[in-house]
Amino acid sequence: MLEILPYILLGLSFILNIILFVQYYWQKKELAIAKQTDKTTGLNNTQATFAELEQAFLYAKRYHRPLTIALLHIGGLSELEDDSTGARDKRLKKIAKELNALLRNTDILGRVDNQQFLIALTHTNTHDARAVFERISEVLTKAFSDSFFNLGVVHVSSIITSSKELMSEAQMALRDSKANGANQIAYSSHKHTD
Repeated sequence: MLEILPYILLGLSFILNIILFVQYYWQKKELAIAKQTDKTTGLNNTQATFAELEQAFLYAKRYHRPLTIALLHIGGLSELEDDSTGARDKRLKKIAKELNALLRNTDILGRVDNQQFLIALTHTNTHDARAVFERISEVLTKAFSDSFFNLGVVHVSSIITSSKELMSEAQMALRDSKANGANQIAYSSHKHTD
């Protein structure tokens, strides 16, 4: 019996090491996901969203595929008290859920600021993107009547050479949308040469 005791201990040690490795692996994976996730909405955070956008932009440019993005600004959140009930956070979660339901798995959705989301429609031409963004505006306006929404939209064209330029165009379109009032969609004014 004493002769097999070292083998039993070795086996137990091996099993314990496997358990510890698996536990370490899952903790590391959960930490990586947590670093990319917005705690309030469960969507990608700013860094993860911009990383995905960069990849989508490079793909669209390289393979001449359509890509349309929008910055969605949510107004009226400051009127919601973010007290112990967490009304503002609950509203953001509901908005994120509505947006997720309206988009495809191949699209990109992330929270990029306190009151802003980025939406990227991959493989979507300008005409189809307009229909999607109008539907988003319609659904959100109806579901959250005490908030207002503005969208700044831009389509990738040969003029735009980087994802930073794409974001800059979207921000300018969003400014135009806000200048036109609540619940407006503004499209980038850059000239499409595609």
